[in-house]
Amino acid sequence: KNIALKIEIGDHEVVSESLRASDADLVIMGTNGGNAPRFDAIGDVASHVLRESKKPILFIRENRPVQKALASIDLSPHSAKVLESGAVLTQALNAKMESLVVIPDGTDDVSELLQTHQRQNAKKTIGRVRERVDAMFDQTVSSIELGFGEGVEFGDHLRQRHIGFGPVVDTILDRVQKHDIDLLIIGARHPDHAYIGSHTLALLRRCPTNVLVVP
Repeated sequence: KNIALKIEIGDHEVVSESLRASDADLVIMGTNGGNAPRFDAIGDVASHVLRESKKPILFIRENRPVQKALASIDLSPHSAKVLESGAVLTQALNAKMESLVVIPDGTDDVSELLQTHQRQNAKKTIGRVRERVDAMFDQTVSSIELGFGEGVEFGDHLRQRHIGFGPVVDTILDRVQKHDIDLLIIGARHPDHAYIGSHTLALLRRCPTNVLVVP
């Protein structure tokens, strides 16, 4: 399709106004401006768009083709939208997608003794969660394909499912780095609140590759 180039001068308010007037399905932008002091800093414009946008935002960290994507979900109701956005985009890009659910181990706020106990029981916990994960995935795949009508199947993009155990952000980033992930797909908001989740902000700051944030 044709690409229209529009140049405007202003701050984040100008960007927000352009987004409100646009019928675009996807916002694409950098995480920080050219004057950002550090790689892990999120610029003012990016932060504002992250709070305001009702469309998925693709934050560009590096110029590389997307061949393998990772969708990280938390089993909240919003997870279905994250998976749907990821499946639609990766199918359009002819890329593979795998999904990850991380069970927090509570390392930030529990005693060392309890942490040891949790790690010892990680396999049992993962086993109990596996059935719930599979049921949610199957239901999500059916609802997505039903919404797109006959002839559209996303099963291949949702077949690779993984469960991790540990600190959420570190576990996600570990998989990104060890499995050569080109695109990380995450939800924008805390599952119980309207504000941007702390895990989302941490992943945007620390993830070395491109990130798709689904509001």
